[in-house]
Amino acid sequence: MSRTAKLLITTLSGGVAEPTSWAADQSFGANLLTNGDFSSGLTGWTKINDNGTTATVIETAANGGAGTGAATYNNNTTPVTLALEQAAFAVGDWYEVAGEMTAFTSGRLDIGYSGSGAVIPSLSSVRAARQVERATAANLRPQTGGATPRIYTVDNFSVKRLTVGTQRTAPAADMDIQVFYTLPASPLAGDRVFLFGRISSFSSGNYWLVLLEYTGSAWNINLYAVASHARGSALKSASGVGTTNGIRFYANGDTVRMYTTSDAGDNWTQRGTDLTSATYNTATDFNVIAGSQFTGVTISRA
Repeated sequence: MSRTAKLLITTLSGGVAEPTSWAADQSFGANLLTNGDFSSGLTGWTKINDNGTTATVIETAANGGAGTGAATYNNNTTPVTLALEQAAFAVGDWYEVAGEMTAFTSGRLDIGYSGSGAVIPSLSSVRAARQVERATAANLRPQTGGATPRIYTVDNFSVKRLTVGTQRTAPAADMDIQVFYTLPASPLAGDRVFLFGRISSFSSGNYWLVLLEYTGSAWNINLYAVASHARGSALKSASGVGTTNGIRFYANGDTVRMYTTSDAGDNWTQRGTDLTSATYNTATDFNVIAGSQFTGVTISRA
């Protein structure tokens, strides 16, 4: 059966069958960082805790040797966190942040907001990462982490503002919401699809969230009840779910479930067991956010 035929469905509340599929109308802007590729040395970046001896960040070539176009961190002082920083965010907006490490000896690179709160996975054994997240502070701060010495080279950072697509409304709070997509051919750690269900208030951050995420070696899925944009610990999770092309959020009364599919919705696999929770059980809205490398993203009631 084709996907189009599957979208002529009946709601959980017994409503009239109707076409219920929308293309995700989100969009990504241009790179907002000043000199994020270091093509102009460290221009536009502020050095934090750089003392020119035991903690220093300098312009180098991508391999860490003499040259231009990259930044090499060398930090041999344990209490000191060496960082670059520049304003990149408006607090509360959504962004896609990416970073690339091109040479590595020891330590790790943490890419966060003003020195705290990880934006994308730390770079060390994983050399490149990309992640969609809501900004909680104004300044991007790539900084040293891990035990000393901390020596590595980075060649690229990017920050792109995401304009969130249109929020949809189901005919009833009981809902079965699907997102279909094509996975990136070469995924990076942190690549994500967010499926929001039973949105009580998107601006206040109160909703259910099914989050598909690539760890650098596997796709994992988690279910959260989110309040004030705080996810906390996943209520249900599954690791190594394979190369999916669809995820699903089901809510009927106080019963909540999540699913994945790898065949465009002909067969669904429930991930984790049923969850019983009254959180936002009267809310009817839903939406989706997906990373820029996902294509063919559609959202539908099922």
